[in-house]
Order: sequence, then structure tokens, then C-alpha cells
Amino acid sequence: MMKPNKTALIGARARRILLILLTSTGIVAATAWTAEAGRELNHCEQQLPR
Repeated sequence: MMKPNKTALIGARARRILLILLTSTGIVAATAWTAEAGRELNHCEQQLPR
């Protein structure tokens, strides 16, 4: 009786950790992409003749 309960608890914890990891990875990737896009935009603006 205790085994399925423990498995469910471990599964829920693992799922939560996985979700947090995925979310933080997504945030980091989005931040890096935004920074890269901003840098590209600045570079293009500097190339334009004034």
C-alpha cells in the first residue's frame, strides 16, 4: 500500500523539478536571444549612414 503512494510522490516531485528546469532554461534562452537581437539591431543602426 505504501509503494504506489511513494512512487506518486517521487513522480510529482520529479515533474515539478523538470518543469522548473525547463522554465528557467526557456527564460535564459529568451533573454540571450533578446540580447543578441538587440546587439544585432544596434550593429545595423551603426552601419547606416547618418
